[in-house]
This record gives sequence, C-alpha cells and structure tokens, in this order.
Amino acid sequence: MHRTKIDWTQFSWNPLVGCALGCRYCYARGQAKRQKHRCNLCYSFTPHLHAHRLEEPANRRKPSLIFADSMAEWWDKSVSRTWLDLCFAAMRQAPQHIFQVLTKQPQNMLYPHLGYIPKELWPENVWVGVSIEGTEWWRVTALAKADVPHRFLSLEPFLRMPSNLIALHDAPIEWVIVGGLTKGRKVVRGVPYNWFNDVLTACRRLEIPLFVKRNAGLPGAPMEFPKEMKQLLQGS
Repeated sequence: MHRTKIDWTQFSWNPLVGCALGCRYCYARGQAKRQKHRCNLCYSFTPHLHAHRLEEPANRRKPSLIFADSMAEWWDKSVSRTWLDLCFAAMRQAPQHIFQVLTKQPQNMLYPHLGYIPKELWPENVWVGVSIEGTEWWRVTALAKADVPHRFLSLEPFLRMPSNLIALHDAPIEWVIVGGLTKGRKVVRGVPYNWFNDVLTACRRLEIPLFVKRNAGLPGAPMEFPKEMKQLLQGS
C-alpha cells in the first residue's frame, strides 16, 4: 500500500493486479510494464493475486481513503472468485478506512457465477464507482442494480459529453469525479468548460458532491468529497 498523487484519495492498494479489457487509455498497463524484473504477471498485466498485500489495510490504524484497484479490474471474468472473496475479507477487517473501488464491468456484479457479492457481505465502508468516458452510460444503470452500499461515477478521461446525463436522476449516485486525459504526467486534454458546467448543474440540482481533478484544467472548480469521506479526512 502506497501514498498516491491521485487527487481524490490518499493510498493505493492493489492486492489484485491485471485486466484483460485492453482499454485504449489505460494508464495501469503502462505502469505494470515497469515490473518486468519483479513480476512477469504484472508485466503482462495478467490478472493475479498478491496475497502478501491483503493484510496491509488492517495494519494501518489511522483512518484513510484507500483506492483498492488502481491496477486491476476486480470484476473481470478472469478474476478468481476466491481472490475477490479474500479482498472483501481484507476490507471487512479494516473498518477504520474507506475503500474506493472502480470498475468498467459492473454488469458482472449482478450474476452469481461471475462477481455477485451478497448484500450482507458488502462492508459499509466500501464505495464502488464506474468509469465512463462519455458513451458507456449503461454502466451507471448496471451499478444501480447492484447490492452495493455506496455508488459513485468517474468521468475520466472525460472525452464526450453523455447525452443522457439526466439519467443521474434515476441512479443512486453519491459522488461524481471529473478528470482530463493524461499521458504519464502530461495533460493531453482537459475538460471543456461547458461540459463541466453541465455536470456541475446536474450535481447541484441533485445535491451530489463533485470532485474536479486538477488535470481537468479548470482552476477553481470544486473538489468536494461526500460527507463520510470529508469526516474521515478531517479526523485524520
């Protein structure tokens, strides 16, 4: 578990590494290639478990925001259910933290033979978000059907304004993150102001906190957290 420069969290924790999706703008696959001399599975980005990392959150007593899968897709079909259960057990053993999990495959959370987790096994301190570049709004619909305690939306990289942003009315989203397109440390494309303003208007109307990353190129834009995360940050 390491401190991270990601604006909206404090630590990254990756007991699972790898994903088979092959997304065009995946930063994680590029980072994993740096592990060539340490872990061949990381280098090839083949989904696998680093079991020695499972105890890291419990060993940190100070309450923290922890991004749990910056280098993996937990609901990839190639992820073992045993691995997923171990990750959930590790989160239940660290109730002092808030865990943030992002997925692009929320539909797999709905089926027992894939990644379904019973409602009673979801820790209350886990927030699940879906990543959307602009056209994959079905992911919000799928997440709304899943038995998760908290849901959020990550529009990063924000490459296209979704025509049905109004769908936020129908989804129990508690937090929205907006970010630009980066390559390494370089911002390749920020977020157009009119897109940001449309999202801000929707969030204000629905009383959803909005966090705009610095890479969006919008100085002075809100960097808001849900009250649970804000309270944790203030207490730490």
